[in-house]
Amino acid sequence: MKLFFKLLLGVQIFAVNEIAAQKPVIKKPVVQKVALQKIEAPKNITPVAVLKEQTFKNGITLTAKGFLIQDAYLVFNDRTNIGDSNKVELNQQVNLTLLIAEGFKEVNGKFFPGGSEQILWSNGEKLVESGDVFKLYDSSGVSKINANAIVLKAVITELNDKRDWVIISFKVWDKRNAASEINGSYKLYIK
Repeated sequence: MKLFFKLLLGVQIFAVNEIAAQKPVIKKPVVQKVALQKIEAPKNITPVAVLKEQTFKNGITLTAKGFLIQDAYLVFNDRTNIGDSNKVELNQQVNLTLLIAEGFKEVNGKFFPGGSEQILWSNGEKLVESGDVFKLYDSSGVSKINANAIVLKAVITELNDKRDWVIISFKVWDKRNAASEINGSYKLYIK
């Protein structure tokens, strides 16, 4: 690659020298530069983050603000993918994995994610709500590898009517940058 670059550079220099030898030198008038005035943006305007809604396999929908999401998917504990029907057994753990390309603010080599989930009945009634599942890392933070692969776990232990479904609603945020957050959901059906 370096040889190719040097070769091109040599050709360009040769071509410029050849053109300069063929044309007479013409003096151009000197143009005076205009002084530029520095204009600062008003301090009371805050930038608006654009929300981008995305849909992934298994009907995972999410809205990311300040994050770039590479992928989102559902797997069981043995890392096998959950089928497109999103049907699971009672007491079977479902792992939502969010692969985040960028968005967390780094502080002294560490990242500070927050994350929570709600399980809602098909009619919207709240069944369970977690607090911040990353609270243990508030002071120590996590590595970049761990921050870029967030896993949120859900288990349905009881469901009176298996004809209904549950909605898993989730939120992930950056504790060091309030402008960055992810909100999303997906449905699970019981076999």
